[in-house]
Amino acid sequence: MGKNLTEVAEVAGRFRGAGERDYREAVRGREGKPGADGTARTARAECRVTMGRERYQREFRTNGSVMTEPVRISGADVAPEQQAVRYELAILSFQLLDGPKAAEGVLPWVEGHGELLGCWQTENGPLGRLVVLRGFENQQALDEERLRARHSRAPFGGEHLTDLSLRSYAPFPFVPPVRPGKYGSVYEIRDYHLRPGGLTATIDGWREALPARHLVDPLTVVMYALDGPDRIIQIWPFSSLDERLAIRRDLYAKGMWPPPGAPEEILDADSIIAVPTEFSPLA
Repeated sequence: MGKNLTEVAEVAGRFRGAGERDYREAVRGREGKPGADGTARTARAECRVTMGRERYQREFRTNGSVMTEPVRISGADVAPEQQAVRYELAILSFQLLDGPKAAEGVLPWVEGHGELLGCWQTENGPLGRLVVLRGFENQQALDEERLRARHSRAPFGGEHLTDLSLRSYAPFPFVPPVRPGKYGSVYEIRDYHLRPGGLTATIDGWREALPARHLVDPLTVVMYALDGPDRIIQIWPFSSLDERLAIRRDLYAKGMWPPPGAPEEILDADSIIAVPTEFSPLA
């Protein structure tokens, strides 16, 4: 099956509420058949027909670039070297007018240290924050970077920061490493504080429910804390806040979410809406 058809199945499936396999079957027979003008229709043209031209342009393309195809999540554990990946989520606090100055310190600090995956400025939730997500090959690489930050007099530039929080995370064992790319103009970062010992049941529930949701509402990452209280962080991209609300309502109405057994393990939950900075690899 060609790459275009794969892209169509991934994208159109989000808005039709259909699984990838069902939508592929729906468009397979039409791929390459003559259109009204006698020319062969492409899968991408079929996507425009199915979704509507304006919606296709808005959802499938961002600033003239094709949206990045999400990683695949089946529920099966990924390879051990992918499970070994570690993430750092840094929260940079600053005075409200100092956002641009605080952002200037991010790239010089992270260059050559791990992989910068995303950088967002908060819009809803606590304001005056930058959220920086980095990936590391393994725990040792993350530990070495944490020591560098702790011994620095100006981590992330430092001068315009009022506070800095650094937390370490491991991905759920069935979630592939984060793939940078264009996925949406707004991101939701959800933080669930779990009951002590509640992580195993949470992972089991997500393993069962996430593959189907991921076809409709692609996930950036879900990961669990390696220090502090039991907690998980999940990051979701959306084209708009209206899309977020519509998708979440639909998922609940169809019984596709929440994961079985997982809500019972949540003590409290927070949500941040943030927008990518100009240099964010996740946008």
